[in-house]
Amino acid sequence: ERSQVGGDWYDAIAFDDGCVGLIIGDVAGKGLSAAVTMGQISSAMRALALDVREPVDVLRRLDAFVADLESMATTLYVLVDPVAGALTYASAGHLPALRRHPDGRVDLLDGGLSPPLGSKTVGRTQATATLARGSQVVLYTDGLIERRHENLRVSLDGLAERCAVPLVDPSSMGDYLLASYAQDSGSYGDDVAILTAWLPD
Repeated sequence: ERSQVGGDWYDAIAFDDGCVGLIIGDVAGKGLSAAVTMGQISSAMRALALDVREPVDVLRRLDAFVADLESMATTLYVLVDPVAGALTYASAGHLPALRRHPDGRVDLLDGGLSPPLGSKTVGRTQATATLARGSQVVLYTDGLIERRHENLRVSLDGLAERCAVPLVDPSSMGDYLLASYAQDSGSYGDDVAILTAWLPD
């Protein structure tokens, strides 16, 4: 889901072996210029993901491309293996994904973190986690949760509480989150993107 035109993007890639790549990102800046740069970066990232597969390798190769654009961007790439019940992920300065367990517990996938794209970072890493049947993963951009005068830790805890709410249809999580935050504030101060994935029982 996306609420405004800007530098936020999301993507999902289905691989032939059944794995799924989940991508979300946010280009520095706002408006049309950020949207144009976003289009370039998102296209390059999809092409790299199809070529090199491992999230950390995608970020390493994408870094120089973003630097050449004289831009900066955060992104998170989560590679889900539904057969193995596992995921591998790497983050370039992006907010952590949330994992909702079948019993309703929610935790942050906060490993594999390195600086934003465009910083020509050496030593990027990735992390792994399990994903049980009935679990859900939620990726988002900062416009969803960041509020002026609110600590980021408080904002993340608030998002986790909302993600813990049981839904009749898990595929509606993105719509639920957008509606929930809009009801609180009436509007968003920044563009917003949300990407959710659910591993059925």
